[in-house]
Amino acid sequence: MITTIDSSLRVFMVTGDNNRQIFCNMTELEEAFLDFDDKDSVQIFEFWNSRASRVSLKKAIGYLKTNQLQCDILSKYAGRPKGMTNEERRELKTLIGH
Repeated sequence: MITTIDSSLRVFMVTGDNNRQIFCNMTELEEAFLDFDDKDSVQIFEFWNSRASRVSLKKAIGYLKTNQLQCDILSKYAGRPKGMTNEERRELKTLIGH
C-alpha cells in the first residue's frame, strides 16, 4: 500500500500481525485495516499535535462518519466478537470488491 501523507488531515498508524505498520490518512484507514490478515491483532493509533494515541474502532468510525467518509468495513467488524470466520472474511471482501 502506497500512501501520500497529507498534513491537512489526521494521520493514522495501523499496526498488526508480524509487527507491520502502515501510516495512512483518514481517507485510507479502511484500506489499511484490510491489509492485515489477523484483524484481531490490529491496533489504530492517531497522530495529532505531534503525539500518538491509541484509537478504538468505534472512535475511528466516529472520525470517518464525521468527515462523511465510508466506514462500512470498520462498522461491520467493530460489532463482531473477536475472530472472524472465513465466511465473514469472504463477505467483507465482496463488500469492498476485492
